[in-house]
Amino acid sequence: MVKSEYLEGYRKYAKEYSVHTSNKLIQFQLNHFISLLPKNSKILDAGCGSGRDSAYFADEKLEVTSIDIVAELINEAKNNVKNVNFKLMDMKDIKFDENTFDGIWCMSSISDVEKKDAPMVIGNFNKIIKNNGILYISAREGQGEQVIEKGFFNDLPRFYAYYSQQELEELLVTNKFKVLSACISESNGVKWVEVFAKKE
Repeated sequence: MVKSEYLEGYRKYAKEYSVHTSNKLIQFQLNHFISLLPKNSKILDAGCGSGRDSAYFADEKLEVTSIDIVAELINEAKNNVKNVNFKLMDMKDIKFDENTFDGIWCMSSISDVEKKDAPMVIGNFNKIIKNNGILYISAREGQGEQVIEKGFFNDLPRFYAYYSQQELEELLVTNKFKVLSACISESNGVKWVEVFAKKE
């Protein structure tokens, strides 16, 4: 998915990353996602990191399964969050049955994936989400890919894949999702493409 050296920052700084992101809830998006789902829905938090958003969903009485490729982040999540099923898993090699989830939440994680692998990831999402299931996905806004050599706490390299709104929408439509809404937002000086979509 991403070269191993680009994941090293997450491994080395899992605890620091957890603290750094713990207060950055995007509450409007979380609540809007929940509002589009049936009650007591079964959802997947794809690329859950330290489990911040997973905890919010669990508190709202959703049945939450959460995956991440970094074992150290999964361990942090298990220590910090209750009532969530955390699994070490690569989004490119998802091991769930078809039509398992009512919704998939993928906040920023697609920007950790090399663009050549993104269609496979979105295709996997389509397989495991139920008909009319809801997908929320966000990505860093821009073009191409970038490696920031000292992107983790001024130490280790960090990889980003950037998307325009049109590019992300086309990726979803190609993989049989219908775009419900899309926008460009900004948080702490970083622009994001955010899309709510539904499996057709």
